[in-house]
Amino acid sequence: MVIEAKDYSIGVEVKEVPQSLNLSVTKIDRAPSFLQDVSISENFIEGIAKVDGRLIIVLDMHKILTQDEVNQLQKA
Repeated sequence: MVIEAKDYSIGVEVKEVPQSLNLSVTKIDRAPSFLQDVSISENFIEGIAKVDGRLIIVLDMHKILTQDEVNQLQKA
C-alpha cells in the first residue's frame, strides 16, 4: 500500500487487503474518547466508520512516523 503525504510517499507492507474502500470524510466519526485518552503521543486512530455493518478503523498516517523519520524520508 502506498501512502502519500504532503512532503513524502511511503510504501507499507500489509498482510491482506480484502477490498479497497473509499470513504467520504463525512462518514468517519471521531474516535471514542476512551481511545483518545489512552496516550496522545501513541494514538494513531483518526476515527471510525461504519460501512455495511462493518466497523472500519481509520488510522492517522501522519502520526505513524516520528518527525525524525519524516526528515530522513525528505532527504532521500
